[in-house]
Amino acid sequence: MPHPITRRRFWLTGLAAAVFLALLIGVSLQQPWVHQFDEMGIRLIRQPQNPMITKGMIDTSLSGNTVPTLVISILIAIILAVLHHPWSGAMIIFNVVVWAGSLNSLIKHLVRRPRPTVDRLLQESTYSFPSGHAITAMLLWGSLALVLGWLITTAWLRHTVQILCASWILLVGISRVFVGVHYPSDVLAGWCLGFVCLTLSQLIFGHLAELSYQK
Repeated sequence: MPHPITRRRFWLTGLAAAVFLALLIGVSLQQPWVHQFDEMGIRLIRQPQNPMITKGMIDTSLSGNTVPTLVISILIAIILAVLHHPWSGAMIIFNVVVWAGSLNSLIKHLVRRPRPTVDRLLQESTYSFPSGHAITAMLLWGSLALVLGWLITTAWLRHTVQILCASWILLVGISRVFVGVHYPSDVLAGWCLGFVCLTLSQLIFGHLAELSYQK
């Protein structure tokens, strides 16, 4: 760190912000197209249901809970600090605690969307929009994909790690719909908001790292 953000990344961030805002407005105003999108997504994701898939989805969903996420984030930050990349570790902690924790909680309490009530496989007590697990997955594993992308010089290994991180981000979000605690629009909003925050953090911590290197 620092590493410049490409023009393509800026365009993708703008698209993610636009999708999040559209979903925020649609959910807040209870627009029919949001309901139609959710119904279609639920039908697609929640089939088929067999014991092996169900257990896998429950375990995947639980892996994104607060305690395991914080433990993983702290361990990664410590390892990066030992490897002389403290700003990268600080970015990951900031992303998980501030963006995924505080900002997500604020939006949930502003929108106050109730969670789904049909066929829940897990119990949750907070509001539904946006999905905290989806934004956390995007910020934690997206951050890790960025950092490892900077550190790994072998192209095939770098791409493999990034694909694995992206796959896990998708799987965590899908699992939240599967276990019946989120609507697909919650998850998509979480992914999009997380992507925007990830770009902002890279800009902020990249600038801080530059300043520290100049001293």
